[in-house]
Amino acid sequence: MSHQQPPAMNPEELPQQRLYEVKTLPDFDALPLPKLEEVGSNGIPKKKPSSATFLCQAEWSWSPVHHRLENYDVSLNTKRDKWLLWVSYFNDWERPWKWETYQEVYSVDRSVVKKKSAASLLLLWKYWSDARDNEYIDEFHWIGAEGLFDAGDLNTLGHLVW
Repeated sequence: MSHQQPPAMNPEELPQQRLYEVKTLPDFDALPLPKLEEVGSNGIPKKKPSSATFLCQAEWSWSPVHHRLENYDVSLNTKRDKWLLWVSYFNDWERPWKWETYQEVYSVDRSVVKKKSAASLLLLWKYWSDARDNEYIDEFHWIGAEGLFDAGDLNTLGHLVW
């Protein structure tokens, strides 16, 4: 199993959140929409590969007992023709607390979106847009950890989604 970024336990562990460079993003309307697929079907591995690239960690905190903490990773499928977005959530409802990965992934054809960073932005944009529309969540409250994307990339993407 690939490494999961642990939750930040104090403010010094968080990336800088307030000042960030405004980034330009690809035109998502010109790209194909990612598809939601079941883990274990269509060449999608049954679990997130250890070679998956960590994108970021986003957190929502509405109250001390009502929050959402997610890690995002991207990898290729077993046929290496699709980019996959893996979303893991911190399950603190059961003991022991642990990271669990959703059993669905967003995928986009690798031949259409060749660069890992562009595919990752597109997949994350689609996931957050669907969460906004179907789960009615607001913009993330802070970035818990940076990976392939820094806080500036994620804030720009977040403003585009919300």
